[in-house]
Amino acid sequence: MNQHHSTSNAPLTGKRVYSAPRRFDLATLFVVMVVYACLLGIFVGMKLPDVTTISILGFMSVIAAAQPALFGGNRPRMASLVVGGIALPVIFWLASPNIFERVSGRFILFVCASYIPLGSILGYLTGTLVGGVFLVADMVRQGRGVVK
Repeated sequence: MNQHHSTSNAPLTGKRVYSAPRRFDLATLFVVMVVYACLLGIFVGMKLPDVTTISILGFMSVIAAAQPALFGGNRPRMASLVVGGIALPVIFWLASPNIFERVSGRFILFVCASYIPLGSILGYLTGTLVGGVFLVADMVRQGRGVVK
């Protein structure tokens, strides 16, 4: 297995599955920093509240960290799906801790019941985007002769 991407399904399909690597080289760090800088610039330009920006970037970071950590790094999309379903309700709770004092138990149940599947879907989509970032990093590494 190459350190830059997971190829767990390579023997079956002949395609690479890109995900967050276990180790970073300079090309990967450069691309990740550029992506975070662009996202921060977009969020500031949209005048999003700080808690929203932190929540979105935190969710993305948790998904990216889960890909190489869970399932031995061999099932990055499944890791994104599982962690997204856990992370979204937790981030919602952390971003608005006083909401539970003002609402009923039924609302809390509704939030958990709806945010878990929504978080899984968003986790999967975010995991795919994270994989795309590392695809770009791999292209930069190979096409530009970036030193490892």
